Parts: sequence; structure tokens; C-alpha cells
Amino acid sequence: MATVSGLDTLRLRPSVSPRLPAAPLEYSRAAEDNTNNILRQYFNQSDNNINNVIGPEGSRFLSAPYGSFYDTTTQTAVANTATVITINSEDVAQEVSIVAGSKITVTYPGIYNMQFSVQVENSTADDQELDIWIRQFDLNGTAYFAPSGDLAGSTGAISVVKKHGAANGATIAGWNYFLTMQGGDYIQLMWSVDDAGVTLPSRAAQTGPVRPGTSSVVLTMLFVSALPI
Repeated sequence: MATVSGLDTLRLRPSVSPRLPAAPLEYSRAAEDNTNNILRQYFNQSDNNINNVIGPEGSRFLSAPYGSFYDTTTQTAVANTATVITINSEDVAQEVSIVAGSKITVTYPGIYNMQFSVQVENSTADDQELDIWIRQFDLNGTAYFAPSGDLAGSTGAISVVKKHGAANGATIAGWNYFLTMQGGDYIQLMWSVDDAGVTLPSRAAQTGPVRPGTSSVVLTMLFVSALPI
């Protein structure tokens, strides 16, 4: 494949059904050759596309639903209370989107790989624990798992060490799930804490050394497969 400075200059093009000429009333070798040439070009283009896609680098020609999202706020919660984790910003996305600042929704049905990470900070004098889990709802907002939509087995526990001197205890945690979703379904991340002194902080850029700021939450959603038939 032709390249310039490592970039592809020749891309796959969708195959377009050929417009075949009407057959003449009487047999014509020239007319038959013309029709065969049109079909040959079409089949060559189709073969080229198929062979490139099923090759070792074929996935670079494929487009699938995906989304990358994050939150720029520091999040707090009342102790021992189920609280929605907010997600207020989109990085890149295609057929996956944020709704109402916390709902990650998909356009098409499929198996999706959802991954997330959270920054956690503890400003108390004791070790603390927080839990994170998933809720899932359909297009109409009806919970898949009654009564709250909580996905069974999705809770993860995170321990955060106590504050030491002027420095808050801190950690980063994350994991991933494969989720079965229908078109229009959405999920929400939930959390609860033992003490309101545990937060999900968003940090500005730092100096000494210079380093970039940090989102409180990062979440990605990637289409993995069509649903089983």
C-alpha cells in the first residue's frame, strides 16, 4: 500500500454495484467483453477490500462504536449513600455518548468493554473504604435489574489509607467489564463511602516537576462483538 511519511495514501473504498449495459438484441462479442470488463473491475475491487480486511492489519480499516469520557470536577458523597459518579466531558466518541452528565449510552446493540479509573483521596485520620458498581437501564429508563438497576457482582471495594500530616491518603483504582447492551441502553457508575472525607478529586496541573492535571474519572466504552444470535 502506498505511503508517504508512514501515512497511508490509498484507502479502501466501498464497493459500488456496477451499472451493466443492456444486452443487445443479437449476440455481440464486443458487448459481452465490455460487460465482462465491468464485472471484472467490480470483483477485483471487492476482492481487494476483502483481502485487506482479513489480512494481519485489516482491523485498521474497520470502524466500530467507541467512546472516551472523563470528569473535570471533584466529586463528593454523603457517607453510606449510593451516589452517581458524574462524567461531564467527551474526548472522542462514535455512536457512544454521555446523557445528562452521568449516563453512558450506546446507539447499537452489542457486547461492550467498559473500562474506568478513578482518583481517590482520603482527608480523614483513619483508613477508609469506598465501593463502586454499575447500574444499567434500557432506552426508557427502566432498570434491567430490579429495583435499582444494580448489576449483580459488579461492586468493587477500594481501600484508601489515612491522611499523613499535610498529605491526604490517595490511590487510583480501575477495572473493566464486558456488558451486554441493547441500542439505547445506558449505564451509570455508582459509588458509596464510609466517610464523606473520601472524595474523587480533579487536580490542576502541578509544578516541581511540571506535570499535567488529572481528571477525577476516566471511562471508555468499546464495541467488542455483535450479540449472539
